[in-house]
Amino acid sequence: MKTASYTVMFTDIQGFTARTSRQTRAENERLLRFHDALLLPVVQGYLGRRVKTIGDAYLVVFDSATRALACGAAIQDRLAAYNRNLPDGERIDVRIALSAGEVRVERGDVFGATVNIASRVEGLAAAGEVCFTESVYLLADRSCFDVVKLGPRTLKGIPEPVEIFRLRRDESLPMPYGGGALESLGLPEPTPEALVGFWRPGAKRLAAAAAVAVAAIGGYGAFAWLHRT
Repeated sequence: MKTASYTVMFTDIQGFTARTSRQTRAENERLLRFHDALLLPVVQGYLGRRVKTIGDAYLVVFDSATRALACGAAIQDRLAAYNRNLPDGERIDVRIALSAGEVRVERGDVFGATVNIASRVEGLAAAGEVCFTESVYLLADRSCFDVVKLGPRTLKGIPEPVEIFRLRRDESLPMPYGGGALESLGLPEPTPEALVGFWRPGAKRLAAAAAVAVAAIGGYGAFAWLHRT
């Protein structure tokens, strides 16, 4: 049995089921294409590996808790920029949750308590939030992030309460997490017009903007702009 230590990220679109039940098939395909075009370049830029996609949900793993948190902040800031001038019915609002620890690896998929906990934490997150467990908090470079402690939470199927944290966001800012994690990737402005060339797997896939240069990230010190006092 192969095991590995990862920071595990779950993402999903808030209200996805209700929204897709109201929309046409073409509208749903467009929603998922734009969702991919917004998230995947950021995940790749922070060296995340997308393990699988189930509808609107991503399961992603990272070798670094610091990169995983920076990725979460960058995703939410990119979505904030995209949503800024859109009506409610066209916004893409995503929840993000993370946990860290050992996982079982089988045929490229990951299993175990760490995965289960991350999935449960996602249910605690609101749209626009990045929530995570104490295991992520302890592994990450905490000098890079402004963190709010939410305290212990009881999670379904998990025997002991789990300490939960979230990244602090400032809704008065155009980018609630400060924009630094996103800006370091050098991605284009995320307008609907700029995203029309991106496709989900099985069709024409990810335009050149998805090939984010990892060198642009630099070392962990490049994440310091996430920390606000």
